[in-house]
Amino acid sequence: MIMTCVRLFQSLLFLALATTVLACTEDEPKHYPGSCQVTVEILSQDVMAIDRVETKNWTDENLTRVDIDDGNDGTINEIETYTVDPATNLLVRKELDTDANGVVDTIEDYFYDQDTNFLVLKKVFTDADTTPDWFYFYLNDSEGRLERLEVDQGADNHVDWVRAYTYNDDGSIYSIARDNENDGRVDEIYGFDYQYTKYTVTTLLDKDNNAIPDHVMVQRYDDGGNLQEETTDVDGDGVIDQRDTHTYDCW
Repeated sequence: MIMTCVRLFQSLLFLALATTVLACTEDEPKHYPGSCQVTVEILSQDVMAIDRVETKNWTDENLTRVDIDDGNDGTINEIETYTVDPATNLLVRKELDTDANGVVDTIEDYFYDQDTNFLVLKKVFTDADTTPDWFYFYLNDSEGRLERLEVDQGADNHVDWVRAYTYNDDGSIYSIARDNENDGRVDEIYGFDYQYTKYTVTTLLDKDNNAIPDHVMVQRYDDGGNLQEETTDVDGDGVIDQRDTHTYDCW
């Protein structure tokens, strides 16, 4: 049976500035038999060639490392590493080496409610010191879904902007209300709609509330619920701008 919750595409994650807490599921299989490597080839329609390759390494069903070849020239340009708490199986740290020189450039630390294990705080360190540069505060509903995201840009104890989330009956995101200055006014509301077939999930984003999709993503899965292909139309003109192909070495 195909998975009915979808991962938000990267541009939406940027717009909402949330992490995978926004996702109902990951884009990888639900269970890996031990270690697994997933290769994602990203084809840009602008150049009609694969211009980015991401190699994702999983151990004991947890993502541990991503090697990024930006340019598809065989050279790793960026490395992401992930640390999971073995007691809770929750992500506690992400480290980003932006030029693959062995030096960590950005660190993200994750903190959870001790009773529910819901994510409540992310601290981001963008330089070599031990002082956070960003705070992300997550407020969740009783089911662990993100209801409100407050972001302190600069870690100066002042919330700079806010996002509020609602969900449909399936548990997928229905809307994101954006307060870009934390003045209590909603500046934009992004609406989401979904279309399902046996093997595909289509996510439609309406950014200006005119009932016309501005961003369309189609995800195609196999019988096991593993993502095989993802196409994105970034401006809703009916032309595919990016195509991501996923291959697995787990079986």
